[in-house]
Amino acid sequence: MKSLLYISKSLLTLPTDEVEIGCIVAVARSRNASLGVTGTLIATDAAFAQILEGEKAAIDELMLSIFADTRHTDVKILEYREIEQRSFPNWALAYSGSASYIGCRLAPLTAGDAGPLQIGQLVKLLEEFGRQMRRRVLHAPSFDRSAPISPSNPEAP
Repeated sequence: MKSLLYISKSLLTLPTDEVEIGCIVAVARSRNASLGVTGTLIATDAAFAQILEGEKAAIDELMLSIFADTRHTDVKILEYREIEQRSFPNWALAYSGSASYIGCRLAPLTAGDAGPLQIGQLVKLLEEFGRQMRRRVLHAPSFDRSAPISPSNPEAP
């Protein structure tokens, strides 16, 4: 099983294009689930960062689509490695709205200044995001686990 981390420069404008990001999330959750891929997505005003986990063929198929997507540019794979277990086992795609607070962490990476330390910090940040999302869902008494995944239901695993 593989884990892939990529970043890209967003061509969308937040918050104006939040609906468009909701559509990205909805389609990605469905497609990831059908391919057995899990992961997380972070969107800022200027960038996207995403971790995908699954079989190599499934990740490669998704990356072809991601590279062709005109809503972002300068897609850079920062890490593509073998993993023993998933960091996001219950998430076709964890996403909880735009995350402008990590924009300063993504800026050097999208500029091409990605060293091992910065990549490692980003991976840890995304993994912690996944853990926080899992805690929120598990402790949300009103969360309906049978509700369909949609932009209006962004916390559905």
